[in-house]
Amino acid sequence: MLDSAQKIVCPTLVLESEGDPVGGGGRILFDALGSTVTVYLDPPASSGLAGHCGGLGQQVWERLVFDWLDTVLTPTRTAADR
Repeated sequence: MLDSAQKIVCPTLVLESEGDPVGGGGRILFDALGSTVTVYLDPPASSGLAGHCGGLGQQVWERLVFDWLDTVLTPTRTAADR
């Protein structure tokens, strides 16, 4: 994906989970995205999020993703506004 990362122009969330056997390149992808509106999250396993796609902490993963979507789809609101 790195060779295509510059073509991504929409808001992008890169979320890595500690202990993900498939992931590990999130920071590299985030850096390659360039000037697009992006957020990189790498919460520690102590947050309850671990494994592939946060599989060991789905409620934590969902809260992070849906809170981010709220800020993207409703730009005048932030997670702090709730």
